[in-house]
Amino acid sequence: MADVLPVLRRGKQNALQNCQNNIFLDALWVDVERMQRINQTISLIPPEARAHSALRPIEMLVIAPTQRLDAVAARHVADLPVGSANTST
Repeated sequence: MADVLPVLRRGKQNALQNCQNNIFLDALWVDVERMQRINQTISLIPPEARAHSALRPIEMLVIAPTQRLDAVAARHVADLPVGSANTST
């Protein structure tokens, strides 16, 4: 958490971006969980019945970082060229 604090201190815009990022990732995980539940439900339908339906399981590949992305970004802010650290304003 200490790695994230310098980024959040840079201003309200960075805090807002951090919140938006977390909301996006939370929503993404909700979608992944929903798709897993739908695939599980489809798997309960007998193959004979599924053959006459348009329902098909969706294969998915979920790649997740082992570290928080905002913490990784905070460690590398100093490596950005001058003037590019806050390009959203």
